[in-house]
Amino acid sequence: MIKDRLDDIKARVRASAKSVGRTPDEIRLIAVSKRQPFERLEEAYRLGLRDFGENTAQGLAQRVRDCDAAGLRGIRWHFVGQLQSNKVRLVAPNSYLIHSLDRLSLAEALSRRSEEHPTNVLLQINIGKEAQKGGVPIDQIFDLAQQIRKLPGIRVRGLMGMPPFVVDSAPYYRRLGTLFGQLSQEMQPEVFTELSMGMSGDFETAIRYGATHVRVGTAIFGERPARSEQ
Repeated sequence: MIKDRLDDIKARVRASAKSVGRTPDEIRLIAVSKRQPFERLEEAYRLGLRDFGENTAQGLAQRVRDCDAAGLRGIRWHFVGQLQSNKVRLVAPNSYLIHSLDRLSLAEALSRRSEEHPTNVLLQINIGKEAQKGGVPIDQIFDLAQQIRKLPGIRVRGLMGMPPFVVDSAPYYRRLGTLFGQLSQEMQPEVFTELSMGMSGDFETAIRYGATHVRVGTAIFGERPARSEQ
């Protein structure tokens, strides 16, 4: 079942990329495995996926332990949830990319933890101006980006954003793509190259507006169990 879903998603990624003159290799598919049974993650790994996402510090740490114990090597872990400064010790050493940096205090905590081994991060934008979501307000992102880029141990690789769930996502992804292009002129263009947007229900739209990372969970794994250890 996962194989069928994965084949379908890969085909849709290819079609979406080609429809706007992009190559499918530009898009990294992240399998968001949060609260999914381990055997589903293992099956996706056996089918060739190597990028997986978790949204809690404890969940990520447990996944890393489980995968190490099962001999699943070479996984790139993406942290896609809200990160508290006191959880940096659990997340930074295990993450290939942190998608949710949204404040200077968190950046400073990551910097103190990452001087010897730099951490790759994306700046999360609150693109829908939603009080219940994390993310930097659009009018503050340029100042914050300049402050964070001066900190040792952090590589700002790009932006991440999530539109409101109940509306057409296209205008939000268009705005985020434009903002990414503007900010890349002020950052290091050779490093600031990643745009994480799009989930199971709208990743094709996100690809059309420039997404380089799409975060897909239930469309790969199926619905999450009502009860789970993670």
